[in-house]
Amino acid sequence: MSTALTITLSVIGGVIVLVAVIFLCISVFPRHKVKNLSKKVDDYINRLPIETKTIYKNILIPAKDNPVKFDYIVVTTKGVYAILVKDFSGVIEGNNDDPYWKQTTKDKNTKTYKVYNPVREIQGDVPALSKIISKEREYVHPVVVIGCESFDVKNPTAPVVKPSDLTEIIIKWENAMPTLFTHREYTRIVESLNFVRDNPPAIKEISTQNPDQ
Repeated sequence: MSTALTITLSVIGGVIVLVAVIFLCISVFPRHKVKNLSKKVDDYINRLPIETKTIYKNILIPAKDNPVKFDYIVVTTKGVYAILVKDFSGVIEGNNDDPYWKQTTKDKNTKTYKVYNPVREIQGDVPALSKIISKEREYVHPVVVIGCESFDVKNPTAPVVKPSDLTEIIIKWENAMPTLFTHREYTRIVESLNFVRDNPPAIKEISTQNPDQ
């Protein structure tokens, strides 16, 4: 085999390997990012300095048309925290009353997308949770956790925080609120959620609230 042919084959082989590596990085990185965000939130929630608490993750709650999924539910004697986690990239901007927020990403080119307002999403899911625990909505504290470079959200009716601020917002609530649930009520709420967790409702159809990007 000639030297020129050997060099040519080596170059072609190198290019193929490089393309494969790039494809693998593109395919794996988003999943790796989501996994890291979920692990961060897990760590912050599990380290909450609250003596009496019960944590649920990825739990389906029955609703009128279709079950709603809560990323996390944390039950304490001072309320029930309903936590929605959104792994957005880039910069997020929006207003509480806007049905969609703007997402701006900067890779090679700046791109803008519409994403469904997560405050509306979690607020819309609260009634289903309130019904299951047989408590009014004011006993449920919705929180939106966003993983992105930065965000600017005007007048949110539920806290919108980065993962690192989740513990602080919950502890502020715990310190400001009186004890809402007796031991008996706390136990009943936990038993209700345990039943739903162990007997998940059937999903009738899968739908998305986000528009095509």
